Amino acid sequence: MQNDARARITVFSDYVCPFCYLEEPDLARVREEYEEANEVDWRAYELRSDPVPTLDPDGDYLHRVWNASVYPMAGSLGMTLRLPPAQPRSRKALEAAEYARGERRFDEMHEAFFRAFFEDGKDIGREEVLLEIGASVGLELTRSGVSSPSLVTRSTARGRTSRPSTRLQTGVLE
Repeated sequence: MQNDARARITVFSDYVCPFCYLEEPDLARVREEYEEANEVDWRAYELRSDPVPTLDPDGDYLHRVWNASVYPMAGSLGMTLRLPPAQPRSRKALEAAEYARGERRFDEMHEAFFRAFFEDGKDIGREEVLLEIGASVGLELTRSGVSSPSLVTRSTARGRTSRPSTRLQTGVLE
């Protein structure tokens, strides 16, 4: 009898969440080790949607969290993250990632957004930066494509009241 057991990992994630980026090496390891026996389903989760205020990059809260948690976790994973100089809205980046998914460039765009924000300190809330990142992964984004209304409802986990999260489902999946 053939074993049809598979695992689906649903990840609700935002490009401005350092813990979401820190989860990426584990997800990559799962994809590599279990290849066809698993599926990682990435879903956008806008952590601070308008009108929720963004965080002050120079405020005590971010420095406290980064010093107590983010930097130690990154170090243990061999990753180098830097507290970004801006805390932008991520909606346009999430929309651009969904566009990249339709162009079969999601993985490259996904990685490029995290790297640009947490390693290079780029403001991924600015359209010029999104266009530059898109070009770096071979996508020709336009300003209208970055803020396409048709992608808004697909890209954001509206109505959720929790934080970014990961859900594992196992068994015979259809």
